[in-house]
Amino acid sequence: MSKGYAFYSILLVLVLQANTSYSQSTPAPFPDLPEIHFKGRSTRLNERTKVALDSAAKIAAQYPEYNISVCSASSGCGQSDGAISWDRVLAVIKYLVKKGVSEERFVFSYNGSGSPLVVILRFTTETGPPVAPVPRPVKTKTSIVRNATL
Repeated sequence: MSKGYAFYSILLVLVLQANTSYSQSTPAPFPDLPEIHFKGRSTRLNERTKVALDSAAKIAAQYPEYNISVCSASSGCGQSDGAISWDRVLAVIKYLVKKGVSEERFVFSYNGSGSPLVVILRFTTETGPPVAPVPRPVKTKTSIVRNATL
């Protein structure tokens, strides 16, 4: 074995050990926020999702210096999937605003990667719009809500 190979092998082992011990000794500065699960093509919050969002609001109140990324994916099978993702994200944000979380803290996102049945909440230092443009032409009775600010 050459001296150079041995040196780099030892260096790699030391780096891996340092990373492992760092990640084990340094917990995240805040707990994970719950994922919000929807059924089928529903965009309504049921009692179970409201309980999870109540928990998220309490956790968010403990970390006011962080923003909250709210993201939902779509299956990519059409424009209506993006609209459903949009509606789910908006429903979650509106509920959390009612629970006292400032709308300025949200970073609105849809059509991300992941399950189209889940809205993911994460603390972030990023900033972004609390509401994104509607991903389709608005033709429903709820268009007043969709075009309004939170």
